[in-house]
Parts: sequence; C-alpha cells; structure tokens
Amino acid sequence: LTLTADEVATALAQHAEQRPLRQRLVALHGQIVPQQKRLAQLQVAIQNVTLEQTQRNVALNEMRQRYKEKTQQLADVKTICEQEARIKTLEAQRAQLQAGQPCPLCGSTSHPAVEAYQALEPGVNQSRLLALENEVKKLGEEGAALRGQLDALTKQLQRDENEAQSLRQDEQALTQQWQAVTASLNITLQPQDDIQPWLDAQDKHERQLRLLSQRHELQGQIAAHNQQIIQYQQQIEQRQQQLLTA
Repeated sequence: LTLTADEVATALAQHAEQRPLRQRLVALHGQIVPQQKRLAQLQVAIQNVTLEQTQRNVALNEMRQRYKEKTQQLADVKTICEQEARIKTLEAQRAQLQAGQPCPLCGSTSHPAVEAYQALEPGVNQSRLLALENEVKKLGEEGAALRGQLDALTKQLQRDENEAQSLRQDEQALTQQWQAVTASLNITLQPQDDIQPWLDAQDKHERQLRLLSQRHELQGQIAAHNQQIIQYQQQIEQRQQQLLTA
C-alpha cells in the first residue's frame, strides 16, 4: 500500500465505521443460508408428498370402484340366496307336484321349473356369498386405511406448505436487509455466496492499514527526533561560537 498518513487514517476510520455492517452481514448470512436450505428441503418434500397423495387418490378411486362392483355382486348373490332359501321352504309342496295335476299354490297343471328347482345347489351360492362378504369387508378396511393415509398426507402437506410460506416471507425480509447492507458496503455478494474470503480480505486489509499507520507514526517520530538533533546541534554550535568570541 502506498498511502499517506492522512489517507491511512481515513481508511482506518472508514473500516471501523463499517465493522458493524460486516458483523450484520455475517449475522444475516447465518440466518438466510439455513432458511434457504430448509426451504429447498421443504420444496422436495412437498413434491414427494403431492406425488404420493396423487398415487393414493388413484388407488382409492380404483378401490372404491371395486368396492362398488363387489357390493353389487354381493347384493345380487344375496338375493339369489334368499330366493333359494324361499324355494327350499317350499320343498315339500314342490316334491308333491306331478305333471298334469294342478299346483296347490297357483292351480297350474304345468310345472316346467320343477326339474330346475330340483337341480339347485344352495351351498354353492352360499359359499359365493361368504366369499363376497369377506372381500367387501376387506375392501372396506383397506379403503379406510387409504383414507387415513390420505388424511395424514394432506395434513403433512399443509404443514409443509405453511412452513415454506413462512420461510419465504422471512427470507424476503432478510434479503431486503442484506441488500441494504451490501449497498452500504458497496459490494455485490449474494446470500448464497461464500462470504468468508471477502471477510478474510477485509481483515487482511485492516492489518495492512494498521501496519502502515504504525510505520507512518514511527517515521514521524524519527523525523521529530532528527529535528530535535538538528536543533541541539545548532544550539551547541551557537554556544561554541559565543565561547570563541568571548
């Protein structure tokens, strides 16, 4: 550095004046950077939860469709089983029906369904009924579990979005402060930049200024001492001259 003593003093004063700004810059950097990292994590989490939520909704809609279909099948088989049960209660009357003789219930002499009734096997449909009941029950339980998972995902998504919104607001306010500080320091550093090299450079510059200030001070002291020596020499010469002329 090639600065005069006055220039060094001015530079040191400016450096001291800007020290609170540098400290504020460090504090802001320590706040903004973690918030930016957390916000990035939240954005990834929100994307993942949204994707999972979409997949679970698709699965739930498919399950609802299967539940609807199986419920309809269950209702149909249940109706068949009820009809078979009613037919079975008429087994005694059915066994008495003979071709050409009138039916005791309707009076018809034609009994085309007798052979079909005799071929009925209620146990088969009853087994289907039990299987469908179990399947419908299982689908209902799985659907309830999926709805629970979706509710949890929705709540998690809401929490993440609320936190992200709060972080964005805080980051915006802190970034405005950062811009004001960097403008005062006349630098273009951004919050995501590594500010340590700049801080180290500032410290190094301050040390150089202080060394230069000490050098100027020593030079001033030496000059003052030299001036005193000259004055003393002049005084000695004057006294010697006075002695010679006395």
